[in-house]
Amino acid sequence: AECTLYSWEAQKWHECTKTCGVGSRYRKVHCMNQDKEEVHSAYCSKDEQPSEVESCNIQPCEYIWITGEWSECSVTCGEGYQQRLVSCSEVYSEKEHYEYGYQSTANCPGAQPQNV
Repeated sequence: AECTLYSWEAQKWHECTKTCGVGSRYRKVHCMNQDKEEVHSAYCSKDEQPSEVESCNIQPCEYIWITGEWSECSVTCGEGYQQRLVSCSEVYSEKEHYEYGYQSTANCPGAQPQNV
């Protein structure tokens, strides 16, 4: 009687879970018989199984300060104040457009710009 041969088959990797920094990517791995039919993983050698997950690091994350326009002065004479929105943002530089995602101020370079 002929022995049936079994082997692992790995599908293509999915996209990285992050656009920058360290993320993960996944793929399906199946045990196949010689007729290319999926069978229980117990038939294939665990030692030879390709990994189903790996870390991926496309590029380091870039952070910038985003500042809004100053408000009108709080008073018309004497000493008042102005304020503006200041936030730290992660820059996603995919293709030709930029997207911003709000982040902790700890990620941004340098001192936080004044907001009052």
